[in-house]
Amino acid sequence: MSEKITGSLQENLLSLLIFNDRAASIIFGIIEPGLFESDFYKEIVRIAIEYYKQYKQPPKEHIADILEAKIQDRTNPKSGELYTKLLTNLFQTKDSINEDFVLDQLNQFVRRQRLKGAIVEAALLIKDETSESLVIAENTLNKCLKGQIQVFDRGLSFNDPKRLIQVLKEKILPPYPYGIRQLEDQQIGPAPGELFVFLASVSRGKSWALINIGRQCLQFRKKVLHVTLEMPEAQVAQRYLQCLYSLSAHATQEIQKIQISTFNHDGLGRLSGLAVEELNRPSVKHDNTLATLTKKLERYKGRQALEIKGFPTGSLSIEGLEVFLDNLDRLYNYVPDVLLLDYADLMKLDYKNLRTSTGEIYKELRRIAVERNIAMVTASQANRMAEDAKVITLKHLAEDYSKAATADTVIAFCQTAQEKTLGLARLFVAKARGQESGQMVLISQAYGLGQFCMDSTSINDRYWTMLEEPSADSETPTQPQRPRFRPRNNS
Repeated sequence: MSEKITGSLQENLLSLLIFNDRAASIIFGIIEPGLFESDFYKEIVRIAIEYYKQYKQPPKEHIADILEAKIQDRTNPKSGELYTKLLTNLFQTKDSINEDFVLDQLNQFVRRQRLKGAIVEAALLIKDETSESLVIAENTLNKCLKGQIQVFDRGLSFNDPKRLIQVLKEKILPPYPYGIRQLEDQQIGPAPGELFVFLASVSRGKSWALINIGRQCLQFRKKVLHVTLEMPEAQVAQRYLQCLYSLSAHATQEIQKIQISTFNHDGLGRLSGLAVEELNRPSVKHDNTLATLTKKLERYKGRQALEIKGFPTGSLSIEGLEVFLDNLDRLYNYVPDVLLLDYADLMKLDYKNLRTSTGEIYKELRRIAVERNIAMVTASQANRMAEDAKVITLKHLAEDYSKAATADTVIAFCQTAQEKTLGLARLFVAKARGQESGQMVLISQAYGLGQFCMDSTSINDRYWTMLEEPSADSETPTQPQRPRFRPRNNS
């Protein structure tokens, strides 16, 4: 074996790792044997790191004792000679190294070596010629290009009061709006660097909930990326148009009548009654409406507001999602403020370890939210116990309860059969990191107009009595009853 040993930056780093107490403590947590190009360097780094882990100090002169067997290996005398030459150089130069200069070069060294390794790994993956290998290769290079290495950051210290006070003075931005005033007032909602999870039973409006958040954020000029794993991109786009402009989805009628539930309040602002309104709204599919929409959508040109991307169910991995985000940034200069993922349970999972794999997906989604400082919003399917539950809580999370531990905020969608008939639902704050959980908010809905929430109000015990009031003209008592509403026409 012939290896060229040079007195380079790598050798200087080796010397500090072996002989310098202060520098070794810094280098130890950053470098790894694979960053060094020579097999001899790699072996010495490995030995030095293991020694430091065990004894909490560099090996210093003991390095010669540890390497004695390799130096005196008669089966490979050339290797022994190179180890001897390298150790001699390290001992001779250890007192003449400019410690601060070498540490200043540490970041550049690590970045350079990691980039070299990433290029080699990506090249090997590309040879595989499969789509999955190509995605992994792109993700490998993107991670390397984005990686920032810091020698050491002690964080916030009370020994530096000026910096501490400055951080406390920094304005904490409220969560992004999503149309539920009672929760927004309590600072509960999707926020940058956090994972927001909407929990609901099967076919109970998970997609509409995410679109509602997207609509609200768009109106506040936030960039929204909607990733759909459940329905086609065109269907998601139609729902956004319905939601933005309160349009009917009727295929033939130009105008459709839609009934919505509204709330009455007493002088103290408490819920006192329910009413019904009838709205006449145009169809999103009618030619006249399409012509009007074309003009309205002109306002979004050049704003990079909403992006919709669909992936087949079960095909999108965490690596694939990150590659897609990187490509949006690199090719279109598009970095979303909000990422709506509909929904995480439909991502690519290891079905042999479904529970563990699902939990890991949620951890990775939160990591992406933190690293990219975006609001990550997704939905999760409730388990079978939630079907008949009056209130859905964290125990109703399907597959893996660790989702709740990972998420920053969990909002549960609660709806009885009677409430569904009346276009009503309740939102239960199952978890809110840093805020009080357990609140319940009543909302009225009109999916016929693309509206997840038409109105919202705080709920009280009188609400259940209102629901139980039978309709005077009802002839089918076995069906869910409407309360005594006072109809109002409103076009």
